[in-house]
Amino acid sequence: GLGTRIATLAKTASRTRASFHSYRTTWQTLNDAAGTSRVIARAVLGHTGAAISDTYSRTDAERARKAVGKAIPRL
Repeated sequence: GLGTRIATLAKTASRTRASFHSYRTTWQTLNDAAGTSRVIARAVLGHTGAAISDTYSRTDAERARKAVGKAIPRL
């Protein structure tokens, strides 16, 4: 879940040198996971277009599976 993802990110950050852009990636990814409006997330990041913000978003297999499951009806 989201708590596990945050814990994993925290462990990774403690072992690596974080860059400015890694914080943007974390922000966008956590906002996506929480279902926050992309418009709000873009405003916080200071982006005017979705194309730029989308480069910072990451997903995991479980979120992708759930999204596909919602989009494709069971046959």
